Amino acid sequence: TTFREASGQVLGDDAPTEAFNRLVQHTGFVPGTARITVQVRKFVAPAAGKARKRDLYVKVAYADREKAFKTPVAKNARKEAAWAGDAATVTLEARRPSDPITLELWHDALGDELVGRVELSAGRLVDGVASARDNTPIILSGAETGTLSATLTAHGFSDPEAQAAGADAYAEREQHFGGRLRRMLRRYDVSKLERLDVEMSATRNWEATLQQLVKRHGAEPGTYSVSLTVVSIRGLPKMGTFEKCDPYVLIKGDGQHFRTAVQRKTLDPDFNEAFTLDLTKPRGLPPVELTVMDEDVDDDDLVGTVRVSLEGLHAGGDVSERLLPIMRPADVSHNKRVGGMILVRLQTTTAGSDGPVDDAAQKHAREQLTKVYARWAPHALSDVDVKVAGAVGREQQLLTLEQRQHGFLPGTA
Repeated sequence: TTFREASGQVLGDDAPTEAFNRLVQHTGFVPGTARITVQVRKFVAPAAGKARKRDLYVKVAYADREKAFKTPVAKNARKEAAWAGDAATVTLEARRPSDPITLELWHDALGDELVGRVELSAGRLVDGVASARDNTPIILSGAETGTLSATLTAHGFSDPEAQAAGADAYAEREQHFGGRLRRMLRRYDVSKLERLDVEMSATRNWEATLQQLVKRHGAEPGTYSVSLTVVSIRGLPKMGTFEKCDPYVLIKGDGQHFRTAVQRKTLDPDFNEAFTLDLTKPRGLPPVELTVMDEDVDDDDLVGTVRVSLEGLHAGGDVSERLLPIMRPADVSHNKRVGGMILVRLQTTTAGSDGPVDDAAQKHAREQLTKVYARWAPHALSDVDVKVAGAVGREQQLLTLEQRQHGFLPGTA
């Protein structure tokens, strides 16, 4: 009955064939005529953070089917796990091209532990042509827990659009837009990565999808970017009985979070670690927040905070170095509110002001304002850079106004 109804909606000599193709898309292939081979190849853990030893395996199945194929267990895997050969390859009977195939990574332990999952689509395959799904993010509870690489091959069916375009050309276009969409979702909505491959089959206008994401969230990563280097800190306060610190710096800017390595037993640490901030827009963003911490056996201790402005940057990629005071917590006595000086370096090629910035005037203003705040307004120390960067070309006027409000530059009056 369904076949006759579908046939009646199609005109021309090819009506039965077209109707049958519609039926396949809606209901499923003729049993035994369509298969999908899935070869699981590699898992890579996130670069950041410590990786404990785990015994890992992958389950492969259609999302709505109970029976799942399991790869062999990769023993004592830390950052990577690899599988090869027939033992890591399964052939599934295909029902519909639109049905997602689920890959789940598990830790083989007492009471197996799910590491992450992803859904892959057979909807863009060409008969007999292997399609690599490399470095596909796996997700658990809305967070990315690593990437899986697998290869899918269709047997007995093809996607008409991919076949018409040519498998190689279509794969190249798919990888281009897939990479851009992946970067967008990693930046703005990680949880959606789990079904990205399936959504790419459902919606083939990938350029329009990108534009919708830009409109909803912000610029594509790399459109506006700033490199922030934590260079060094000088003059950290003694934080405990043993006098020395184990400092590290937390960076938070435009929804992104980074952390430096810990420098052991020092009050004058050198970091020299660079981080790239992908910005949602070129101007008008809140300052980057730096939090200096002292690693401890129990709870880490707060040393102080700094706010670094993204305004007043050169658009041409020149380097802007800023030596800024670290503001201690409010419970520290008035005359000890400066917890050292942190040197940061900013560089951008895509964001910032179009005109020249007088770095010498900015540097002088930061130095003078730090002295004013340290003496008369320690509660404002974390905002030195925000104030100065917001007064490009008006540095002397800013200093005059701040001295009127808080007090003279120490030693001048």
